[in-house]
Amino acid sequence: MTFYEKNHQALASQERYVKLAAKLGQIKIKNVEVFPAKNGLPTMRIKLAEHSQLIHSKYDPLKEAATLVNRQAGAEQANFFILMGMGLGYPLFELVKKVGWQKKIVVIEPQLAFFKLALELFDLEKFIKSPDIYFFICAPIDNITNQLTRIIDFSSLREVAIIEHPISKQIMAEYFSPLAEAVRGIFVRTGGNLLTLMLSGADYQMNTLDNLDEILKNPPVKSIFNKFTGKPGFLISAGPSLDKNIHLLKGIGDRAVLICVETAFKTLLANDIKPHIVIAADPLEDNYQHLVGVDASETYLIAEPMTYPAIIHNYRGRKFITTFRDVMMEWLTRFVGDPGFLQAWGSISTMGFDLARKLGCDPIIMVGQDLSFSGNRKYCHNTHWEKTWLYDYERFAPLEDIHEGFITIDKTREATGIDGKSVVTNQQLYAYRKWFEEEVKKTRARCYNATEGGVLEAKGLGVISLKEAVYRFCREPLDVPAVLAECYEKNAPPEKEPLAAALNQVLSEMAEVKERCQSGLKLAVQLGKLKDDLEKSQPVYQNMNKIIDFINQQKDLTPFLIMANQKGRYRFLRFQSSIEGNAASPEILEKASKNYHDFYQSVIKAVDFMRPNFEAALGKVMVS
Repeated sequence: MTFYEKNHQALASQERYVKLAAKLGQIKIKNVEVFPAKNGLPTMRIKLAEHSQLIHSKYDPLKEAATLVNRQAGAEQANFFILMGMGLGYPLFELVKKVGWQKKIVVIEPQLAFFKLALELFDLEKFIKSPDIYFFICAPIDNITNQLTRIIDFSSLREVAIIEHPISKQIMAEYFSPLAEAVRGIFVRTGGNLLTLMLSGADYQMNTLDNLDEILKNPPVKSIFNKFTGKPGFLISAGPSLDKNIHLLKGIGDRAVLICVETAFKTLLANDIKPHIVIAADPLEDNYQHLVGVDASETYLIAEPMTYPAIIHNYRGRKFITTFRDVMMEWLTRFVGDPGFLQAWGSISTMGFDLARKLGCDPIIMVGQDLSFSGNRKYCHNTHWEKTWLYDYERFAPLEDIHEGFITIDKTREATGIDGKSVVTNQQLYAYRKWFEEEVKKTRARCYNATEGGVLEAKGLGVISLKEAVYRFCREPLDVPAVLAECYEKNAPPEKEPLAAALNQVLSEMAEVKERCQSGLKLAVQLGKLKDDLEKSQPVYQNMNKIIDFINQQKDLTPFLIMANQKGRYRFLRFQSSIEGNAASPEILEKASKNYHDFYQSVIKAVDFMRPNFEAALGKVMVS
């Protein structure tokens, strides 16, 4: 049996590759030449329109691949790898040699001819049958990205390494360039969000419960929607370019709406500029310091309840409440009403942009929105971060060196700035740029970038100086404080009785679920002892599944339990998927004993974590 026959048979035996195996029989290889390299291994060149291009080294293709993998395979903690361009397979061989067979590897090769040649030249059966290696050959980009979200195990994901075969990237740029952006977007957007939920989802929910008294007594942000239709709105972020033109914001508060992110608040106050609105949504304690000790008497806070509780509780000014429509807030709005949805996508400035849209502002003018490390700095001056760095790190080091030191911690990349010059950014900031590009297209209001630095450009986004923006758009008087005050003072608190009853119901369901899970732990141990007796083990297994059904049927508790137990639930679902369709056996029952036991424990842990917070929330409702 030839290598090709053996490999083709392996492909046809794997459900996920059946269609690929069928495609291979239809392809005729043209314009590709395979010949021996100097060391005797096969190498390859492809004939392009104007010249021929080597795909691998004509001297030692394996050594070349080893160099590529060692350079791009990432740190030792990486456990998910994406290989973009495999050619005849050398990069894949070296990657497996380096990281082993237990790591997840996604192989993407748009040239079906290259893959067929690899099948003819090498024994790839073990690679094809490996449950941890996934081949996407001549696959549409949308199909790859959709499948990736199913393949990635976010509960165990540590770090992702993307390995780009340089020649493949060069000659197939129209495929690999958008693919690379799409793949990176998955990990910045989906991966980051889901992994964050797994690690911190319960904390976010508890923040919302801790802020329940603030939700009940403060007005909804939707009460100010469309109150500034056709009026200029400035979204002020804390990018390093803010230092260039911040002085131009002074004195325009009576002619425009000034919205700032929390990081920029102290910078504005230090320059005697009092924004009308500051926005907050970060659930972490570090961001509390942006608002500590400030004169907030003239600035309204708009906060999402998952915000770190001290930020909302200790804020000295007036507040409005918004929602990102997470699980907890969707449940609470049934009883307290909809406070008004604001979109947010990773960066607090995205929330600010959506707020400006919903206020009706036109134009929307962005300032300090570098989305890059302009001038080798992370932020503008006078932020809380800068003062912290000076105190905690290098008090006597030049400030510029401190900024640059923190930038080097990030995974940076080069980008072209709005002035045409090269500037340093990172993957996350560049993803935010993509978000703004898309959202500006959807925005009816005129949008301008008056940052005077950074990388933010988009179709429909005017790039102007802040001086020009102030001159063109800030000509008519606008009493922003009066409008906000009128909306604030009209607030009518919701009735508390329905919410109190619902909280009591959740607490009751918690008690029942915990009791069932404690019984489940005993059943899981019993199943492990009966694994070799399929007849006696069957009713035990059935009772364990009844407990799972009971957990999932709790009307009020289940959504919170899913969020608070993301990691445990995800692992359990993956186990269930792995045994689906398989008949009971001692091996499966042994695995079931462990996985059900672990899941019951994770549910009990989640319930014990949530219960005190729900009890405290009920107390707040009763005394509010």
